[in-house]
Amino acid sequence: MSASETVNPLPNMSQPITVPLSRAAIFLVVALNSDFEARTTIRSFCADFSSIFRAVDFRDIEGGLSCVIGFGSNAWDKLFGTPRPAELHPFREIRSGDRHAVSTPGDLLFHIRAKRMDLCFELATQIMTRIGDAVTPVDEAHGFRYFDDRDLIGLSMARKIREATSQLRPC
Repeated sequence: MSASETVNPLPNMSQPITVPLSRAAIFLVVALNSDFEARTTIRSFCADFSSIFRAVDFRDIEGGLSCVIGFGSNAWDKLFGTPRPAELHPFREIRSGDRHAVSTPGDLLFHIRAKRMDLCFELATQIMTRIGDAVTPVDEAHGFRYFDDRDLIGLSMARKIREATSQLRPC
């Protein structure tokens, strides 16, 4: 290998993007802190993530636990340098009719899904325990199947509840 070649710090491993729908989900969005230690922590976390995942997944091997990790383009550059994936770019706002995907801050997205919320919660806890000092939380949304398995509406409900309760004042 020549000195100009870059070694990929991440193993080539596919993520479970197309797993079946689940009853529960947690979306974590975090911003990478700017210090060198934060970048080192995240790189180490990436190398160890499969073992962290397996430790939680093993608690219920039929629980359908999955986790997809997404890296923002700025975070990728800070963490891994070049070559950058060809289609990776800063997320832009998207509008389509009544639907609106806002451009939000955040460097890493963890999309955690399972048949049971406790598995999602445990994996999110393990992730944040491991990387908590290296990141600043930006958003956390919980999704769940509602009553007769009609819809995974918990994401919007959790935000509405959080917004409503933030306006409450103690008696």
